[in-house]
Formats: sequence, C-alpha cells, structure tokens
Amino acid sequence: MLDLLEKELAINGVRILQGGVVEIDGKINLSPREAIFHFKRKAKYFYKVVSKIWNDIIPIVNTVSINAGEPSEGLRDIFINSLQEMKRLIRIYPFLENHKMIDFAIANALSRDINTFSYRTMSRVIESKLAIDWISHLVKRNVYICALIGYTYSMKRQAKKVNAAGVGGPFSNLDLPLKERCFEWSEIDEEVRGRSSDLQNQRRYKMGLEGYHDLWPQEGFVWRELKNEPYLWGKEGESPYPGKAGK
Repeated sequence: MLDLLEKELAINGVRILQGGVVEIDGKINLSPREAIFHFKRKAKYFYKVVSKIWNDIIPIVNTVSINAGEPSEGLRDIFINSLQEMKRLIRIYPFLENHKMIDFAIANALSRDINTFSYRTMSRVIESKLAIDWISHLVKRNVYICALIGYTYSMKRQAKKVNAAGVGGPFSNLDLPLKERCFEWSEIDEEVRGRSSDLQNQRRYKMGLEGYHDLWPQEGFVWRELKNEPYLWGKEGESPYPGKAGK
C-alpha cells in the first residue's frame, strides 16, 4: 500500500524524503503540514477561478438574439450537451454565492428556443463548459494530493522496515556445508532399528502365537480366533461354528 501511495505522489511531482521532508517538483522542500497547506491554497485559488466562470454564465445564457439565424447542426448539438452537463455539474458546487441564480439561468436556457441563441453565445457557453471541466479537475487534483501526502507520511512513520528472505525446495540452503544439509545413515541407524523392533514386538502380534505348532493353540478375544478359520479345524468332524452343527 505504501509503495502505491508513493507512486501516486511521484506521478504528481511529489516525494517524501527521509526525515519527513516533502519535495515538490524537485525544487521546493517543505514539511508535511506546509506541503498540505501549499496544495490547499492552490485548490482554493482554482475554486475562486471556477466560481467566477460560473457567475459569468448568467449574463451569457440570458442573452437573447432575435433572428440569430440557423446554427450549424454540429455546433447546436455541442451547445445543448454543454448546457445539460452544466445543469448536472452545478450540483457539485452547492456553496457558490449565486448557486440558485445560476441553476435557474441554465434551466431557463434549456427551455428556450434554440434560434434565440446567437453563434457567439453558443461558442461562449461551450468554452465556459470546457473551462469549468478543466479547472474542476485542477481543484480535485490538488485536494487529492493533500490527502495523499497525509496518508503517505502517516504510513511511513508507522512502517517498520523488516527484510526477510527465504527459499524452499530441493535447491534451498545450497550455501551450507554438506554436513549441515544432510546426515549419515549411521547416525540414526540405532534409533530406527530400535523403533522397528518395538513396532514388530507389540503384544497384539504375539498373542495366541506362543504355541503355534500346538494342535490346540490358545484362543481368545484379542488372540487369534482359529475357529473362524475353516481350514484349521482341531478335531475331525467338529464344526468351527458353534451352534450351527448339523445344519
């Protein structure tokens, strides 16, 4: 996240150096608070400029030209679109001094006959719309940079630089000596052999097998149930399944 914020600042010509110094366009070095104030001041200046353009719209759209003539179709479409866009844009400027008057003037212009607008009036409305778009962008850009500086400086203060690297798999730790990467079988031979012996000599594997060659080996719940093995009958004619003899 911090890398992304720093890239966004760099695109706008701002860098936060060591010690929290903010470099602007490679020339101006300010503290974070001063840098934020610098861009806020620029945003306020552009806001004043765009406010003046909005106020100038009122006399422009109120101008009526009798027999102004038929404008070209392309100019007429751009003019209408510009008025409609300005009607929507005025909503994001609720604190303009003459907000209601501007809104009413644009709404009134949209309801008028287009033949009452001269070529000059249409051109000025289109130019004003383009100027409002561009200067509004400059206002938003400077406010955005203020927020970026605040977030980036805050994150850089909290960030702890930790460098960690690692690798896994068959080719890891190749920088270690052979003895540190593997071991001789003889080192664990005794341990492995002891474990195997313990597994093989469990009681469950030996119960009932002590007299394996006896005709009547021991039988029991945990021992071998030889009577369930039909090919190991003890006495001739005796059924290996008690209770089912003769059936």
